[in-house]
Amino acid sequence: MSSCIYCGSRDIIYDTHAGYMICCSCGSVLETIYESETEAIRRLRISVDTTEKRSKRSKTHGSSMNIGHIYRAYRRVIGTRKLRKGVIIRNDAIISIANKARFYKLFTHVRDSVVEDLLDRSPVLRKVLDILRDYPSLYSRTTRGKVATAYIVAKIALNDPIIYGQVSKFFGLSRVHIRRIKNVVERARDLIAKVSVIEDLSKELTSIDHMISEYLGRVGRDAS
Repeated sequence: MSSCIYCGSRDIIYDTHAGYMICCSCGSVLETIYESETEAIRRLRISVDTTEKRSKRSKTHGSSMNIGHIYRAYRRVIGTRKLRKGVIIRNDAIISIANKARFYKLFTHVRDSVVEDLLDRSPVLRKVLDILRDYPSLYSRTTRGKVATAYIVAKIALNDPIIYGQVSKFFGLSRVHIRRIKNVVERARDLIAKVSVIEDLSKELTSIDHMISEYLGRVGRDAS
């Protein structure tokens, strides 16, 4: 089928989860199909179902969103951007686009939750981040970039060697990126001096290194 029999649109997609061919323009079900679903479509369907349930509970009306609109928004996003490995498209952002509502963050990364957990468990690392606020060229990065920078500053302040492969895998940043951060940090001698006097920095860094090694070891075991 090349066009929708109801509205004439050629923007048609296969909903392989439910087994339907759907028009992305009017949301009409056009035909029954039987194929295996993709992970991306599965995640979007779960988000749509959850949103619809919340809408019914709150008795909110007036939304013209349907599964066809969701698919169209998703295709618009992945069709106009070259996504890097590890990037995740936020389901709530896709739904916001379909609803023509505002959204603030379209992408996240598979490592974001892990890095945020590390930050929650490391008060000293938070202190380093607070100091970094005075250095916009280092602080104006993604969450992963900022926390990685704080970690690198602490390593340099203690003259600890940086294991590039390990840091790269944990933070989801390339080795080239890690080296660039290190080069910038090494030129900020006043920053290193401020971080070097933080109480319990050495003890905290040992704990962080242990957490990173533990996480990477667990990921390696799961992969095998």
